[in-house]
Amino acid sequence: MIENCIIMNVKNSVLCSFLLLQMGGLFGYSQNAKSLLWEVSGNDLTEPSYVYGTFHSQDKRVYQFSDSVLITFGKCKYFGMELLIDSSINPLTMMRYFYMDSLIVRDLYSKKEYDKIVKYFEKELGMPFYLFEKMYPIMISTMVTATKLGADSAQALDLYFHYLAKKQLKGCFGLETIEEQVNAFKSMPISKQKEALLDAVTKPQKNSKLLKELIRYYVDNDIDKLYSFSKNEKGNDEFENELITKRNGVMVSRMKEYIRNGSSFIAVGALHLPGKEGIINLLRAEGYVVRAVQSKK
Repeated sequence: MIENCIIMNVKNSVLCSFLLLQMGGLFGYSQNAKSLLWEVSGNDLTEPSYVYGTFHSQDKRVYQFSDSVLITFGKCKYFGMELLIDSSINPLTMMRYFYMDSLIVRDLYSKKEYDKIVKYFEKELGMPFYLFEKMYPIMISTMVTATKLGADSAQALDLYFHYLAKKQLKGCFGLETIEEQVNAFKSMPISKQKEALLDAVTKPQKNSKLLKELIRYYVDNDIDKLYSFSKNEKGNDEFENELITKRNGVMVSRMKEYIRNGSSFIAVGALHLPGKEGIINLLRAEGYVVRAVQSKK
């Protein structure tokens, strides 16, 4: 799943993704609460559905969710995620979307800059860079940043929920196609992608510090802090519009079709939830009641 590998976008080359139950008396609700789990009801829905903000990482810290999340998940008939990875998607076909048509990475840099990238891959990652020579720099940057997180779990968080859904025989659906998701990433100008990759390999300590802060906000369930953190970084607004805002509208439009069929647990990158044009507000604008779900401690 590509999108969740950018939970705060390339404004700082911190490129991880890392953005996605009614139990009377057990849970409290608040419109402005710290929460990654949100109940969606109203608009003639026969039963509530839920949207959960995920972080596309195997780091054990992103798995620190309360029991309420798994209880909610178990109550739902359906599971949705941004991009449904199943047997119908050929991994080799998927990979071709990551490659540039006419350029190679070497063409984008001076010899000195390119040598720094090659050296980083060989020394820090133990991999020859020629394996990635034709990939879009944004995809390579995402991979580099992901290595700064732990790999404690067998699966990234969103894929873990997909695994549980299949195990529990839930109906599964995706809100986007692979083409739509990759095209959002490729909308970033190559000049910006170039900067992001170079930044990722030359400023690892700075990026590790930012990732630590990002993880802290996520573990605290503070989507408003995540949103403010991404907004405080200066970057390409047009790219952010393609990566986050436009996709929010598409996902909400498709989400509405599925939640009419029954209670659904929908996992999306956490950065898709907050903000004026985030999924929470878009659903409310459509007339749904959207409330934070919190477990009482």
